[in-house]
Amino acid sequence: MRCLFPFLWLVACGPKAPPEPVAPTWGWQDGVHGACWVPETFENPTPEDLAAGRRETVDQMALQWRGGRNDGVDFGIELAGQLRGLLRQKPERIDEILAVNHEYCLEWATEGVNTMAWGGWLQGLPELLTAGDCVARVDEPWFGGLAVDRGWQHEVELCPGEKVALSATVSSRYALGPRGPIITVAGRADSVPPEGAPCVQEDCLWGVLLGRFETREGSVTVFVIGTGTEFMAPDEGVLSFGVNDDTLRDNVWAIQDGVQDGASIGVRHLE
Repeated sequence: MRCLFPFLWLVACGPKAPPEPVAPTWGWQDGVHGACWVPETFENPTPEDLAAGRRETVDQMALQWRGGRNDGVDFGIELAGQLRGLLRQKPERIDEILAVNHEYCLEWATEGVNTMAWGGWLQGLPELLTAGDCVARVDEPWFGGLAVDRGWQHEVELCPGEKVALSATVSSRYALGPRGPIITVAGRADSVPPEGAPCVQEDCLWGVLLGRFETREGSVTVFVIGTGTEFMAPDEGVLSFGVNDDTLRDNVWAIQDGVQDGASIGVRHLE
């Protein structure tokens, strides 16, 4: 178009005004008294998009919880760090926690409501997030003495899928009854256990050290430990120990140089 008149040229041919900037719909959204975090939304998110978005959400919420935004919200570094760690371990809970957190934040940011209720909810989150979790993991090595004259002994709690190394003192000797053979936790070689022993299958020697694992539902597994083995808990439950004999009360530790023998059992967590 040819512009014949100066006025028309200014109207039709002059430079166009720049478009108004569009306010972002995600990130820190301002209210009257402060801002709240809104995560980015995707039209067709990939699993990687969702995972990255949740990580960012946790980091930003924790930043505000610990007072890092200097906006008057501060629930303490320790609580914020604990919640950040728990939510990183439980990404499936992040969206749910974000929704509730956003409600509390909006009350504060738009209406000026104090943060007391918000902080009380956060204080209860660790218990909520760990409800039903198994926390009996053997982080530190466990040791206990073995009694050869009584049944299943000790209770070591294990979590589902937890793998442990089991060991016992190899050289200590005990007698299976007053006239019985003197053996170690490896059991009596080439022997068949008495009919009433806890384990009578082929690899269960007479007097060998056994493990017994009972789940919370009551399912029981008996297995050979001997001088050492590895065990993975099929479910949450309790591990105990004993020797493979039918009559235990007459078993005695051997005496060497005037000193009674004894054995120690060890349980060590395996990664």
